[in-house]
Amino acid sequence: MVPTEPEGPTTLDVVNTSRRTPAGAATIQAQAGNVTQLSITGNTVTQTWQAYYGNVSGTITLDNAQNHTIYDWELASPEGEIYASEAQVDFTHGNVFCYDFNQSDVGDSGFNTLAEYEALLGLATDDADGIDETFAESTSYDAFYVGSYYVDAICPTTQMYDQNEQKDPDKFQEVLLYDNSSDKLVYTTIIEQDVQGFDDQYWDFEMIVGEDGHNGDTTTTTYYFYVELE
Repeated sequence: MVPTEPEGPTTLDVVNTSRRTPAGAATIQAQAGNVTQLSITGNTVTQTWQAYYGNVSGTITLDNAQNHTIYDWELASPEGEIYASEAQVDFTHGNVFCYDFNQSDVGDSGFNTLAEYEALLGLATDDADGIDETFAESTSYDAFYVGSYYVDAICPTTQMYDQNEQKDPDKFQEVLLYDNSSDKLVYTTIIEQDVQGFDDQYWDFEMIVGEDGHNGDTTTTTYYFYVELE
């Protein structure tokens, strides 16, 4: 028996992309001879993460090896997961597993440790938007299958914001997996069914992936997307 595995989407289209609009300058009056204490707060765009969000549609299909369909079933509200990685993923049973912040590369020199991966993203150990500042190792996510592999162990996980611009532990869950073949992280988000998201609109998923934009780096990173529908 051959288990089903995640596969590339039939279509993957960019509908819209945007970024924060910077605030204008604030002004204050200076007068010769004064000594003035200021309290300043501000915002800045992350140089570590790219976000994706959107909706998912799909079909359960019964095909032969040439992808000729003998029958199919349209999914009005798909369940499942979306996966994104910097390399093609080998979803062979046991090859993809929970990323471990504490694992060393002793005996496996190809393994990207947390420190090594943060360095690849241009992060310093004390950056507020680092990997382990964004994801926390826990089991606070809905367990799921990657092909035939059941994921329910301690994994780095987080939640994207809902309509209140806050985390809800039951919405927009994201989990960090690891592909032992490519030695790349696999960013995994669990598909929702029309949940109100960060911009007050209804979405099936929200997720972030790592991308180094530090020190004026404007090069882009290619991500390979996969979807597993139920």
